[in-house]
Amino acid sequence: TLGSHQRAFNLLFNLGKNGILVDVLLTTPKNVKQSEFQTALGTICNNVYIYKNNKKKHNARIIAKRYLESKARTVLGKSKELPELFSERLNTRPTESCKRWVNSLYLANKYESVIISYAWMMGALEHIIHDSENFKVICDTHDVQFTRNDDILNRKERIFFNSTLEKRCELTELKKCDSVLAISVSDEDILKKALKNSTNVIRASSGFDYALSQVKSRPHGKPLHFGFIGGQMSANVKSLVHILDEWWPSIKKYSPDSKLFIAGSICKSAEILPKIFLDPNVLPLGFVNSISDFYNQIDVSLNPVLVQGGLNFKSVEAVFAGKHLITNSLGQECLGSEFPSTIANSSDDIVKFISKYEFDIKKDYGMRIANQNKAKNLFANKKTYLELVNYLAGQQA
Repeated sequence: TLGSHQRAFNLLFNLGKNGILVDVLLTTPKNVKQSEFQTALGTICNNVYIYKNNKKKHNARIIAKRYLESKARTVLGKSKELPELFSERLNTRPTESCKRWVNSLYLANKYESVIISYAWMMGALEHIIHDSENFKVICDTHDVQFTRNDDILNRKERIFFNSTLEKRCELTELKKCDSVLAISVSDEDILKKALKNSTNVIRASSGFDYALSQVKSRPHGKPLHFGFIGGQMSANVKSLVHILDEWWPSIKKYSPDSKLFIAGSICKSAEILPKIFLDPNVLPLGFVNSISDFYNQIDVSLNPVLVQGGLNFKSVEAVFAGKHLITNSLGQECLGSEFPSTIANSSDDIVKFISKYEFDIKKDYGMRIANQNKAKNLFANKKTYLELVNYLAGQQA
């Protein structure tokens, strides 16, 4: 259900598919039987090991800061729950249990490469990093946190937030690696500039073969159905608020019978509910068991990006599923200039899109097929993991 989990699974699946034996060490997910996911991962991994995630506590200084920040958020009318800083995750996420497991497994197996998922988990290597000359240390960054946090963190969210210190902390961890994996073209550029060639940067975008669907022609006379899918994370809420405030009124005015389907836990967001409650053409679906259940109901995915991040999974999924994608300039930047989408920097751009495709069924069908083919050339599994597979096989440094 989370993009980070999808990415981790796809990485394991594709390494195994390319003949690279992988042992995986992970903590126990909540509300899932250990035997279920251990058996499932055992079909694509060499060995699956589980450690208990007894989360570490912050030191007294951090506890005091967080207490003051929680009080400040209450005064500002915000929830007491604090957005976590990179430095806080670095100190609490790699538990002692995890570190001991990593040490034991490395001593027993002498791995050629160790891949860490997320930079704040680099502490998991604490007991073996001294021997890093004998194995490759690779960090899958998922997102560049210091760039992402600049858009979602400020003194109103965390009064002691210091972007310079947070960035320095993250780069210190990444410089311990032989290579880091960048999820997108934009993240690759950011990391190369920030690391200044001290660490090898490999672009390893996720593969999206799992989302591939046959493109179907729309019936005549049917208005376009639009969609948005996501959880309640702040970046998603900002995107959907933008859609509902800026894009949807113009869509309704031009095409009154069009519908907007919203899927995921974002339907329950306190910021979203008042905006959709009285609109009969906005249909909240809540959690969907399969992404195909959602994409089968829409023709166009609306996905503006307002917070700089890595690779927006649902944008690529939509085109793989044979749907049009409308995003903004930042959304296109995260996908790369070659990725097929319609850029809408104003509501007028969406009206132009509707007038072009709503009743020209042949053009609509042909464009969706062409877009899907372009997306496959960029984000098919075989394409996206090739550089990493070659690196692990020792064919390039």
